[in-house]
Amino acid sequence: MHTWQRQKRTGDRFAMATALFMVLLTSAVPTRAATATAPLLVQARVEVLCGVATTANVNFGTLISPFEGERHGIGEFTLNGFCSFLFIPPPRVSLSVGNGVGATFAARKMSSTSDPSKTITYSLHLEALNGPLWGDGTNGSEQLIAYSLGSHIIYGVIPSGQSPPEGVYSDTVVITVTF
Repeated sequence: MHTWQRQKRTGDRFAMATALFMVLLTSAVPTRAATATAPLLVQARVEVLCGVATTANVNFGTLISPFEGERHGIGEFTLNGFCSFLFIPPPRVSLSVGNGVGATFAARKMSSTSDPSKTITYSLHLEALNGPLWGDGTNGSEQLIAYSLGSHIIYGVIPSGQSPPEGVYSDTVVITVTF
C-alpha cells in the first residue's frame, strides 16, 4: 500500500469519525426552547382642542314693565379649536345647553341681581321667531348641530304679560360641546 493511500484512508476515517461524533453529540444533548416575558407599557395622552367661547351675550336691552309684547334678543358664541374638523367629511358636533337655575327649557328664569326671588321668564331658540327651543334634546328641546368652527347665533325671547320690579336680571347657562 502506498503512503498516499494510507493518508487518504486516515483522512477518510477522520472525516467519518468527526461526522459520527457530531451526530452523536447533537442527539445526545437535549435542546430546550426558552421564553422570557416583560411588561410593555402602552399609553397615549388625549387633549381636547375643542371649545366654545361667548362672543356676545343674549341681550334684551332695556325693558319697560309691564311687558306689552314679546321682546327678542340675539346672542352669539364661537365654536373654536380644532374639534376634529380637519377630517373630511367633518364630524358632527352637538352643542347642548342646560336649563339654568330652577327652570325648564321653555321657561328659563333670569333672576334680579338685587333680589333673586324676582324673575323674568325667557327662552332660547335655535332660529328666529320662536324656532326650536335650544336645550339638550329632551323635553321638546333640540341640540345645535355644527359641522364647522365659527360663530353661531342664538335667539332669546321674553314673553309678554310679565311685570317684574325694576332692576337688572340675568341668568347663566352652560353650553356643552360633544364631539
